[in-house]
Amino acid sequence: MNGQPKRSYRAHAALRFMGGERMLSEESIEYDVDDGASEEQLRTLVAVARSASVQRYLTENRQRANGEIARRESEKEDAADALQEQRLTAKREQRRQEEAAWARVILSECSSPTHLTGCDEVKSYLASYPSGAHAADAKQSLEAGAPQLAKLADDRDWRAGRPEACAAPKTSTDCDGVTGYLSAEPAGAHLEEARALLVKAEPKLAAIRKAEEQRTRQEDAKADREAEQATKDEKRRALEQCKKETCLGGMCFNVRPGAFEICMDRCVKANCE
Repeated sequence: MNGQPKRSYRAHAALRFMGGERMLSEESIEYDVDDGASEEQLRTLVAVARSASVQRYLTENRQRANGEIARRESEKEDAADALQEQRLTAKREQRRQEEAAWARVILSECSSPTHLTGCDEVKSYLASYPSGAHAADAKQSLEAGAPQLAKLADDRDWRAGRPEACAAPKTSTDCDGVTGYLSAEPAGAHLEEARALLVKAEPKLAAIRKAEEQRTRQEDAKADREAEQATKDEKRRALEQCKKETCLGGMCFNVRPGAFEICMDRCVKANCE
């Protein structure tokens, strides 16, 4: 300029902002000046860099915070979706099991049962699924078959009482089953039949009881006689053993023949009684 060379300076300023050991941001500015960077220009540079750094730091923090919130919300949603899926899976499995249990049910076998187990599957279904999709049909079938089931149970109890044995009794206990049926089923279908059997069998039962009592007395008397005889035999063997061990070869061994028996009697009385 004016025939003199003019110098132009390129200024470069860089600022690095640290947070602990972590670099938060780094700012730099380049510009051309004629006489070098002034103090005011440098302060301006620092202020601009600091402001940009702080804004960037805050923005990054907000982004991280928002990202963390979004991540947690996403995890909550995923957990809720997983729980919902587990519940749906459990409900589907329960439904599958219920349908499998219902598939084993034959309603006609329970509504008109021919045997005592005719309603077992229906009862099993209701026990497991009292409010199930088929509970109403199951209950209706069970109610319809209840009278027939009661009759089948009554017939079973009557057969268990062995009425045929009571009709021709051979022992005093042959009518105990019929008596038990009367006690257990006071309103049973075989009530009159049971009473008639007992009335008819009573004379023969009385004779059987009498004969059994007599036989028992005879057996007891025989046992007493056998026990008494056993006691006598044992006493006799004891006396004979006593004579052998105590008297023979002792004081009575060398006595004269006529006095031997007297000596033995005295010996036994003295030593074995």
